[in-house]
Amino acid sequence: MSKVAHYLQEHLLGEVSASPEVRRHFAHDASILRLAPSIVVYPRSENDVRKTTRFAWQLAERGRIFPITARGGGSDTSGAAIGGGILLVFTAFEVLLAYEQINPVIMLTILVGLSVIKAALIIAYFMHLKFERFSLFLTLFPMLIFCILMMMVFMPDSMRLVLMRTQ
Repeated sequence: MSKVAHYLQEHLLGEVSASPEVRRHFAHDASILRLAPSIVVYPRSENDVRKTTRFAWQLAERGRIFPITARGGGSDTSGAAIGGGILLVFTAFEVLLAYEQINPVIMLTILVGLSVIKAALIIAYFMHLKFERFSLFLTLFPMLIFCILMMMVFMPDSMRLVLMRTQ
């Protein structure tokens, strides 16, 4: 195991793997591209994701670049689910949540938080908006307003269904 993988394994609750078999498994998605990650991280909590990204940032400040690829199911057809650096496997954590007997409100809150993290990583790195603050604002603000409006439209109907179910 590499020094980076060993360091992450000591500091994360989730699993870290640098084995050739695991790296080979995550070297492809639904596209024709192949690129094996250096390390595969299975985060167990939001804190694991934060620690991994902070560690990658600290390495980058020292001149050692370890890109992070957030991967869901690996069904992307453009190669966005593969990367050469640290691969965060969010799907494993999401599936774990589905099997745990957690209050649905808490589970959905965690899943929405993971989705926001994935979206932020995609916007920052794959859309190359990390250093374009104004473009990032123009991308996110209208969508925030749209999501709030859609929630306001569908919330009364969903509450009506909940009330009908309890009668």
